[in-house]
Formats: sequence, C-alpha cells, structure tokens
Amino acid sequence: MAFFFTRIVRYVIFAVILFYAVQYFLRWKSYVISPKIFRTAATASLGANGISSVNMLRNELRRSYGQHIIESGWEAAYGGGLDLRINFLYMAPTEYIAVLHAPYRTSGFSGWHWSNSTCTVLNGEVVRIAYSAYVRNKETFKTGNNFRHGEFDRYTYEFSNESYLACYGRGAIQISSLWLGSGAIARGDPVSFAKILFMYMHRSMHEIGFSISKTAQHYKSKVMNTEL
Repeated sequence: MAFFFTRIVRYVIFAVILFYAVQYFLRWKSYVISPKIFRTAATASLGANGISSVNMLRNELRRSYGQHIIESGWEAAYGGGLDLRINFLYMAPTEYIAVLHAPYRTSGFSGWHWSNSTCTVLNGEVVRIAYSAYVRNKETFKTGNNFRHGEFDRYTYEFSNESYLACYGRGAIQISSLWLGSGAIARGDPVSFAKILFMYMHRSMHEIGFSISKTAQHYKSKVMNTEL
C-alpha cells in the first residue's frame, strides 16, 4: 500500500513539473502570428456572406504572412455536441488559424483547451454561457464582434444558422485533438478527424522545417558578417 501511494505521489509531482515546464515554454517561445494583426484582418474581412469573408480573410493574412497561410478544404468538426465545418488557414505545433462554420443552428460544450484563442464573428451570431459555481453568464456576439476564449475556460456555445467564426489560438494545440477526436468517434465519423490530424501533422512539419531553415539562415549571415 505504501509503495502504491509513493508511486501516485511521484506521478503527481512529475505531472505538476511537466505542466509548469510546458507553461514556461509556451509563455516565452516566439510565435509567427500576431493576435492584433489577426483581429485587424478579420475585421477588414467582413463581407456580404461567410464564404466571401473567409476568402477575404485568407487574402488579408497573406499580405502579412505569405506562404504560412494555406489553402485547405472544409472538413466536418464535432466536439462537445457541436456540429460544425472547419477550414484551416494556418497550422503549426503551437498555433492555428481556423474558421468554424455552422450550416444550421447547433450548440455544445467547448471542452477544456490548453490554449488561448481570440475569435471574430465573420457572419451570423454566436452565444456562449460560462458556467461556474457562482455565476451563469450569457454573452451574445454578432457579426464583427470579437471575444477571447481563455486557457481551460468552460463555455457552452450556440451558433446560429450560417454562422462563421474565425479564431486564432496559441498553446498546446495537440491537446485539443482529444475534444475533436472524441466528438468524431461519437458521431461515427472518424475519417474527418483523421483528415484533420493528417493535415495538422503535415503542416506542422512544414512549419518546423521553415523555422529551422530561417534559424540556419540567420546564423549563416552572422558567420559571414563576422568573417568579413
């Protein structure tokens, strides 16, 4: 019994150390996307309908981030009871830009995400309710409104018919795959999740390669300047 208790304590200590190590890494690492630039681009992309807004957002972001912004198809995304479509504009190990589309009214639990996200409603309306022991707060966001979904926040979201929501987030994005994966399995559509996972892995490797190449070029230029 004492041995079992010791193992539990050891695992808890290890988990706490790992948590703070990841938090430290996420806080001090550099990121490609600026939340301010994303919000400005999203606000400038409000169009007559959701699809045109998504295309405008992609073009606006390419002005600042070039090849980092990708073309991708729409995939089904299930999580917490929400039935959505998702289109990724940027994918990296610790960052993402995605647009969520609700073809019809849908609601569900946001899940717990180890990331911070800033979101702008491109079209339609999004309602959320925060649950805690002391407050039940309802917020409504219409076209052009921006809001923040913080790390480990708990909300129930409701999307109106034909709503489009653009989000940029940074953090331990991989953890969010549990939310998407469990939802896809529950709805009997693991193929959509597998496609998203494959695309995420492919784009993450591309971004890692781009970062390594950029770092190598930086040090190469420093060496050349030193030699001169």
